[in-house]
Amino acid sequence: EGRVDADDCVILAELLRASGLGISSGASGASGASGQPAASWAGRVAAEFCTAVTIAPGGLVRGARWHKMAPRDDSAGGAPQDPDCSGSPLAVSAAAFLESRISYTSEIPGGDNTITITFSCSTILAPGDTGAGNAPLPTWIRILGLDSHAPSERGTVALEGGVAASLSDAAQEGTAAHAIWEEDGALVAYFTAAAAARDRHTISFHVTNPLSPPHPLPKPTIAAEGCIDIPPTPLFSKSGGGFGEWRGVLGVVPPQFMFGKVQQGSSAPGAANAMVVSFATSVPLSAGATLEVTGLRGSPTPDTAALLLANGSATPEGGFEPGDGPFGPAATWTKESGALEVTLASDTEAGTTYMFSFSILNPPKPRPAELVQLAASGLEQPISPIDLQCLPAPTPSDDSAIPDSGAPIPGGAS
Repeated sequence: EGRVDADDCVILAELLRASGLGISSGASGASGASGQPAASWAGRVAAEFCTAVTIAPGGLVRGARWHKMAPRDDSAGGAPQDPDCSGSPLAVSAAAFLESRISYTSEIPGGDNTITITFSCSTILAPGDTGAGNAPLPTWIRILGLDSHAPSERGTVALEGGVAASLSDAAQEGTAAHAIWEEDGALVAYFTAAAAARDRHTISFHVTNPLSPPHPLPKPTIAAEGCIDIPPTPLFSKSGGGFGEWRGVLGVVPPQFMFGKVQQGSSAPGAANAMVVSFATSVPLSAGATLEVTGLRGSPTPDTAALLLANGSATPEGGFEPGDGPFGPAATWTKESGALEVTLASDTEAGTTYMFSFSILNPPKPRPAELVQLAASGLEQPISPIDLQCLPAPTPSDDSAIPDSGAPIPGGAS
């Protein structure tokens, strides 16, 4: 309908600045200062647009329609317009966040995560000085949308970053470089010293990711309250896949297999087939958990609870090198179901690739392929099975790398 709201303009301005088009040495408030003037007509237009976004009046910041041809419709809601204070001795300009970003270091469920908030404001953020002998009036920032990461027992959290020393967990007699989790999951930090206008400020803090993503995903925002009032402003995230996408610190992957492969050792009928299984999970697996490989029916290898198993890792050439690992020295093989069960002897780490190898006899003749899957059981957090990517056996010229059919797998049980 020819209407563009201020959120669209903010997103577009961020993209233009990231591409280098929205930067001009003479543009007030332009970020990423390269000091180079826009060389083209398109560059000059982009720079002027970014400047307009930066200095937009408060009533046009975040959520309001921004189009000179779009009539105001109070019944449609949206952000209220600033009152006309031009004739008042208390006239002030509306403050706004010029930059508001959020990033994180981990998507692992239940894992340690460092969240970083980056912001820039059109005005100084500081306590209000009411005169000698009087306590200053507080100014604070409030970050919403992180309640899924807030500890169950609310308390303080240490802050790091350039502006952390100017923040405290209380307006009076608080702990420096700390913030406080409020009951509603908001993170609040009070200014004890001034944060300069138009400078880029960062704070970081450590949290523990939830065990599963929250539904629906909240939209993180930052607001200023107290002596300076700035309405909740979206925190944009590059980590979440792009501007305007709200994955951000809430991008916690569910408990799952991150990948799974099985490498065939030999395709000769009736030959020993030394297979290598590799996988990674998004959550740690505890000792005593069981992994099961299914879809291997057709092998004449008889049932056994002591099939030799080798731990190992990948070689630079992509092969398998026996070594240490979390798996026991033997596995349980069931011929009729074509299943192999492996028990973990020690814990695994999330996101780490693990490999194990075992050898069974190939079928005596070709047979239809079955779906080969890897499943895990005995876990606190259920994980759905994964279809294993089946990699073919090496070419005959590489047969020297395949263990001899009569020899135990190196590193296996004796």
